[in-house]
Amino acid sequence: MKSGPAVRLRRFTKKLIAGLALAGLIIATPAISSEIEAQSNPEVAAIVPIELAIELGVEWTQLTDEVARVEIPKSTFEEISEGEYRDEVSEDILYQTMASYDTSQPPVTAGKVNVPAEFDGTSDSTGLPFRVAVLDTGVERDHPYLAGKIAQEVCFTTNQTCPNGTNFQVGPYASATGNSHGTHVSGIIVGKTRTVNSKIYEGIAPGAEVISIKVCDGNCSSGGLPGSSILSGLQWVLDNHEQYRIVSVNMSFGGGGERRGEGCHSDSATRKMMADLWAAGVAPVAATGNGGKYTQISHPACLSNVIAVGSTTGGGAISSFSDISPTTDLLAQGSDVFSSVLGGQMQNFSGTSMATPVVAAAFAVLRGLPGNNTLDNYLEVLRNQSDRINDVYVDDLRRLRIDLATQYLLGASKPAAPASATLTQVDKDFADVAWDSVANVDGYAVSVGTQVFTVGPESQTFRVEIDGSASTLVARVAASKDGVISDYVASPPLTVTTKTTRPSVQISQFYVPQICSRENLYELRLRVSHTDSANITGFVAWNTDEPARIFRGSKMNFQNDWDANLIVNTSQDAGQVRVAAVYKDGSTGASRLVNFGSPYIDVTSGPVATTFDKEPTGWKIRWLDPLSGGLDSPKIHIYAGNKKLAETNLGVGELFIEDKNHAYRSIDLCVYGTRTHGEHSWQTGSLRSTFDTASELAPTAVPSIRATSPSAQEISTTFSPASTSLAAPVLFYEVLAAGVTSEVAADSRSLVQTVPHPGEYEVSVRATNVNGPGPWAKTKITVQGSPTSVISRLAVSPGYRQARISWSVVGSKRAQVVRQEVTVGSRKIRVSRTATSLTARSIPRGRQLICVV
Repeated sequence: MKSGPAVRLRRFTKKLIAGLALAGLIIATPAISSEIEAQSNPEVAAIVPIELAIELGVEWTQLTDEVARVEIPKSTFEEISEGEYRDEVSEDILYQTMASYDTSQPPVTAGKVNVPAEFDGTSDSTGLPFRVAVLDTGVERDHPYLAGKIAQEVCFTTNQTCPNGTNFQVGPYASATGNSHGTHVSGIIVGKTRTVNSKIYEGIAPGAEVISIKVCDGNCSSGGLPGSSILSGLQWVLDNHEQYRIVSVNMSFGGGGERRGEGCHSDSATRKMMADLWAAGVAPVAATGNGGKYTQISHPACLSNVIAVGSTTGGGAISSFSDISPTTDLLAQGSDVFSSVLGGQMQNFSGTSMATPVVAAAFAVLRGLPGNNTLDNYLEVLRNQSDRINDVYVDDLRRLRIDLATQYLLGASKPAAPASATLTQVDKDFADVAWDSVANVDGYAVSVGTQVFTVGPESQTFRVEIDGSASTLVARVAASKDGVISDYVASPPLTVTTKTTRPSVQISQFYVPQICSRENLYELRLRVSHTDSANITGFVAWNTDEPARIFRGSKMNFQNDWDANLIVNTSQDAGQVRVAAVYKDGSTGASRLVNFGSPYIDVTSGPVATTFDKEPTGWKIRWLDPLSGGLDSPKIHIYAGNKKLAETNLGVGELFIEDKNHAYRSIDLCVYGTRTHGEHSWQTGSLRSTFDTASELAPTAVPSIRATSPSAQEISTTFSPASTSLAAPVLFYEVLAAGVTSEVAADSRSLVQTVPHPGEYEVSVRATNVNGPGPWAKTKITVQGSPTSVISRLAVSPGYRQARISWSVVGSKRAQVVRQEVTVGSRKIRVSRTATSLTARSIPRGRQLICVV
């Protein structure tokens, strides 16, 4: 491809357009260039940088912050694959889910291990569930094994086959499906306690919840899962992991076999996405594959920053179908796993698809334990606290033991930290870190600049490249024992010497992407230049107060030796950023410090809400109007969650928010405007006050009720908790059945009641707090009687595919009968209240269970 000045200028302009697209101002470029229209060769779907999609002039669909999906002629794809974008483009490959099943197999457990009941996938401090994102074929959200366990559903497709007829959908039933694979995987993770054939089944983390992300076209039975849909699903997880408390991503699918490392071929977007998820604390977990290979594993399991999971049998032997390699991280049971399938049923599936969710769920269990470990620590503990298997072809494989890992973390203590650390500059490019040894440790973690290094226990020194210039640099060292990291000890600050080949950086733009932010999230755009740009592959930036935290940066294209496309996202109100150029040989050269100030507005100088009053049809908000903190054209924005309710000028002082049903659970008041810092201006918004409207409201309806009749003339009712405010918790629950209201303690979720006679009853449950009772939630239940005291005899005269059934009712009970029902196999037959016989026809051949109630 050409790369003259005119083309570079055009590319710079199109890159600006891509930036507008990311901001939501442009969706796609509809025009198709005549050059591409003229191609007669077959089209292929490709994943390319957004700026290239714009340059091609074709319709494109944004997948992540940086890449898009396009459909282009194959010759065009081959051309760009050989040009300057060759490392950034890839064909949109299809992944296959990896499971098989046999209905004749007897049910077995899903490898559930014994861990303390309180650590079931919920946070020890908040009681809120952790979530596992399942990228798969979708889920049957109302399945009895999963009811109430699907926290959110999302759909990404490439041919308008989401349930709403588009390529994107979010909300209940957005991942509705005709394929059981995702439902089976979800049940392994969060399945509720269920008894089948006298055996008890339960998910690995029953206290957790699933985010179901459907990433396939149609019913997923053909064509597989497009890589572009998977990238969009992963981007959604990255963007929403904090809001939804997502701790892991389950990927029970794979492409062709690969070797981890340089032999694991992947597009740069997928590699970067996995690294971003890992840095965000979300564990990507993927299946190794079902090809029975012992030297390679599937993609994306072969990527670094992905936990590769192979399969074993229930007895611990490696499954015959499982791909393994020396880079397989963990094994878990994947043979003959009993879990949920479509139609409310349960069935055995086998595959590395079934082993993968066991490991993904393990992270939800470990996150609920006391302490605050990193993903690297959790993975190290899971590998160390495991059963070791030496296969004929691969040694030292690790079979998951969540019980051992849990017990270890509950009883583990941090090793002692080194007494001190020093950092000494050797020359302009390198410095030596030294520290005091610690007895009985497995090694050390050394953090300097953008890197964290692992060092063996025999060393007390380590040489690092200097990531700073004309400023201070600090090394931090911690000891490691059995996967647990000690506190870090910091070296005295080192004043480093300027390198001669380091980039120059200026602030280009500074603004707040979210104008109503509790964390004061900012976006800093940097203008970078370098005298040796021809040998540079990209740049990284990091906050000098948190050296281990690397900001996301993009590959740069220079215009007059400058590039304004490096973006830093930070939550700090003031800080220092350093930028390093990454050379083709892997070395780096760091810039001078870039200082940015305090764009947010202090609470003392911003508007403060003074009263929030509940009115019959909404809420009245009043606030003071102190100084606006130097903002130009300041305004007040009112939000309920992400929904903007109103906007007004700063000096108004009072606003009414209409909410006829009082459905808003909280209301946020924010100040918004522009502010100048040095030579630059930016838009800024900051949360000033939050009103917990739920503290003024009665509880919400109980989300789900389940009523059963465990014995004669008894109703057993279980229910999930109602939603309420921490300031107005539930005081008690009421259960209404057969005209009798019973009170249940706030921390209880069940009640057994006796009713006067068999029959159909309506059961209602509601919660009450200081603001009164919430709405009734209702269900119906048919209560059984005692067969020995109601039906005196039952006779069956079988014939060809029919049977004559007769019975009698004890005379003293006849007047109490309100309904009769006959069940033949799975078929229910309603009869009159006074009937004593019937002939059932069209009965399938074979043994049938006949019941009269």
